[in-house]
Amino acid sequence: MYRTLKILLISFVLIQLNAQELELGKSYLEMQQYPKALACFVNVLNYDKNNSEAYYFLGKYYLIKNAIDPAERCFTQGIEKNEDDLLNYVGMTGVAMLRNDSTTVDDLL
Repeated sequence: MYRTLKILLISFVLIQLNAQELELGKSYLEMQQYPKALACFVNVLNYDKNNSEAYYFLGKYYLIKNAIDPAERCFTQGIEKNEDDLLNYVGMTGVAMLRNDSTTVDDLL
């Protein structure tokens, strides 16, 4: 019983830290501190590879850096992890717009 409680407590703490790391990364992105933002998003995904929101913000980072292919990969992974999370579809729309791909934009909207 004690061991189970200890494991649950540790899991809860790690989940909270992961959420804080994501929020910190979003703040860094907004403050244009891109290397710090990148590190935060990568840390989140190293702990939780199913975090679709982290994939979105990592993709957004890549779009800001004008790295369209890596951004698209991030948004695609985010959609694969959680197709109900609309953020990554927004990101894919941004990629399609940058590529002047109006057909994809229309499909996504």
